[in-house]
Amino acid sequence: MKRHKTWLEMTSAQRRGILALSAVEVLLAGAAWADLARRPAEAVHGRKRWWAVAIAVNFVGPLAYFRWGRKGHAARPHRAKERCRRHEPGTAAVVRVSSRSSRLCRRAPGARFGAELVLSSPS
Repeated sequence: MKRHKTWLEMTSAQRRGILALSAVEVLLAGAAWADLARRPAEAVHGRKRWWAVAIAVNFVGPLAYFRWGRKGHAARPHRAKERCRRHEPGTAAVVRVSSRSSRLCRRAPGARFGAELVLSSPS
């Protein structure tokens, strides 16, 4: 049976490769855990605790979370000038429709990204 090389037996290129892959793995896991912490439970497929454990599994966990664990973008409140009727009931609102706000607001189905939509208050 072939024994594995120790750290001191590896070449400097092999050491740099291992360090680079380890850094990528740590950054992926950190980004996934940060996203999971900020995201409400309703915006996650499954339980947040299970995803937190799954993210710890090498490269597979964070990549699986980013692919299958999230439901769209994280819900963020609109800026003050970009309120929609859902956030300000009974008032007129101007909503800037972009790739992110159209998914969150869902007031402009079929609207093109970058367009502005004026929602009038109900009479």
